[in-house]
Amino acid sequence: METSTSESCIQFSGVTKSWGETEVLHGIDLALPSETVTALVGESGSGKSTLLQIANGLLRPDRGAVSVFGSPIDYHNLPELRRRMGFAVQGGGLFPHMTVFDNISLVARLEGWSEAKLSERVEELFALFSLQGELADRYPHELSGGQQQRVSLSRSIMLAPALLLLDEPFSALDPITRASIHEDFNALRSATNSTVLVTHDMAEAVRLADYLVVLREGRVMQEGDVGSVRSAPTDEYVSHLFEVLA
Repeated sequence: METSTSESCIQFSGVTKSWGETEVLHGIDLALPSETVTALVGESGSGKSTLLQIANGLLRPDRGAVSVFGSPIDYHNLPELRRRMGFAVQGGGLFPHMTVFDNISLVARLEGWSEAKLSERVEELFALFSLQGELADRYPHELSGGQQQRVSLSRSIMLAPALLLLDEPFSALDPITRASIHEDFNALRSATNSTVLVTHDMAEAVRLADYLVVLREGRVMQEGDVGSVRSAPTDEYVSHLFEVLA
C-alpha cells in the first residue's frame, strides 16, 4: 500500500544508517499510515529500533530524509517535535529516584503545568490504565513489572501526543502480565491518533496492530494491513514469521 506524506504520520525516504562499517538500514522508503497502529516486526538486528530512534530524532540518518506529521524533522528544534509524540521502551525506563507521580508528570511539569492540572491528568491516566491511587507516592522498585510498564505508558501519553512510539515495551514482562497489558492496549488507541510498535513477537503484532511492516537486515520485506500480509506473504521469510500462529 502506498501512502502519501499527507496521509502518513512518518515518512522515510531513502534512509540509510550505519554503525561503523556495518550498514543497518539500506535506503528505507516507507510511509507509516496515520490514525493506525503500525507494528515494525523482524528478528533482532533487523533495524526496527534504529528506525524508531530516527523517527524521534534520537538518531540522524547518514543519508535520506524523514518527515513527521508531513514536515521534515527540524534537528535544531527537537523539543517541539517531541512534545507531539510519546515514547516508551522495554523495561519502562522510569527514573528510580522519582515517585510514580513525578515520573508520569515530569514532562508536563517542565512545560509549566499547574499542580491542579498535573493532578487531574495523572488521575485520568491512573483510571485509564487501572492503577491504584496509592501507587502515586511509591518508587519504581516498589512496583510489579506490569505496574512499572503501565506507569511508563502513562508517562508517554501525559501530553496527549498525536503519535506514540513503543520500542519493545512488553518484551520484558512474563506472559500473564503481558496478556493483561495487551487487554489495556485499547486505552492507548483511544488516547493517541497514531501508534508505532516495535516488536519481534508476531503474535503480539497481529493482536495489537492494524498495519504491518516486516524488516530483515535493514530492508523492508513486506508491508500492508495485517490481514493482507498474513494471507499473501511475498516470500518464505515472511511466511515463516506467521508459522507460530498456525
